[in-house]
Amino acid sequence: MTTALKSLFPTAVLHEQTLIDGDRVASCLACIAPAAQAPNSQDSRLSHTAISKPEDLDAFSAIREVVMPQVRSFGMHLFGEELDWMITGVWVNRLQTGGQQAMHVHANSFISGVVYLTDSHPSANLMFQRPSANGSFVFSNFNPDSSVTPYNADRWQMPAIGTGDLVLFPSHLMHGVPENRGGERISLSFNAVPDRLNSWGYEIRFAAP
Repeated sequence: MTTALKSLFPTAVLHEQTLIDGDRVASCLACIAPAAQAPNSQDSRLSHTAISKPEDLDAFSAIREVVMPQVRSFGMHLFGEELDWMITGVWVNRLQTGGQQAMHVHANSFISGVVYLTDSHPSANLMFQRPSANGSFVFSNFNPDSSVTPYNADRWQMPAIGTGDLVLFPSHLMHGVPENRGGERISLSFNAVPDRLNSWGYEIRFAAP
């Protein structure tokens, strides 16, 4: 008799290592060096540029042709159909030593992405959190004798992330960055939507801002 443990209804997260080559990374860094950044509302050691249209941020223009095929492919996993995807907003993040980013989600988008323009110290790798119970009673079994598995964990932190890596995930997935114990960490984030979704004739269309 064969016993197999199945992962039912898994959550898709893509990690494409060194997708962006060194020349494109250097071009991105050169573009964002003079960009004005504002401190994060919860941690001044984290700063962001304003959310821009993709055509208005030169750093994204340098990598767009490499990123978009991955976005379309990831969208196929989410919705089961080849759709036309649009980037709706792009911004740059600088995380200094000791900084962190609180858990959050991205509204009004379906795919969120991060391109790493520097290496990430293991302490500051992107972390995902299981959705809350929405105010219902919660039962758990975490104690010195229990172990954490992929099926009961509350959080999961990505493994090694390096310069040129791309991470894609569903925008509704709670995510954040723990305290950075390494050097400056620079990344470029974006959100994407498809041109439309169609559920048996109930169709909704989206337009880029």
